[in-house]
Amino acid sequence: MFFNGIMTSRERVTAAIKFKGPDRIPVDLWTLPAVYLKHGKRVDELLEKHPIDFVHSKWNPEEMEARFRTGKYEDEWGCIWENKREGYFGLVVRHPLEDYRMLRKFEPPFDDIRDIVKDDSSRGMRNVSSPNSYNYGRI
Repeated sequence: MFFNGIMTSRERVTAAIKFKGPDRIPVDLWTLPAVYLKHGKRVDELLEKHPIDFVHSKWNPEEMEARFRTGKYEDEWGCIWENKREGYFGLVVRHPLEDYRMLRKFEPPFDDIRDIVKDDSSRGMRNVSSPNSYNYGRI
C-alpha cells in the first residue's frame, strides 16, 4: 500500500523500513562535531530550512565527549584513543588485547553494553545509542 499525501517523519521512516512506499526517501544528516565547530549556526539554519526525518540531540560544544577532544582517553573497552584534532574521531593507539594471551583475563564491559538500548516505552520508541557512536535516533 502506497501513501498518497504528506507523511510525518515517523510515518515516513516506518513506511521505508517496511517497504510500504513513503511519500519520499527519509533524510538524515550525520556530522562530526568538527562541522559544528567550524560552521556553528549555519548547520542549524540548514536543518531548519531542510528538516531531517531522524531525531538527534542538539549539539552543545560544552558537552562535547572526550573522544572528540584533543588528547588521549580510555573507552569502556580499555582502548586508549589519541585525538590530535578537536571535533574528529581519534585513533586507537593501545588496546587491551595487544597480546592475544590477555584474552583469558579480558572482561568485556557488559554493563555498558546493556545501556546501549534504552526503552522509552512512554513514547513507544527505543532510543538506540552507543558510547562509541552518536545517538542513532529514535525508532
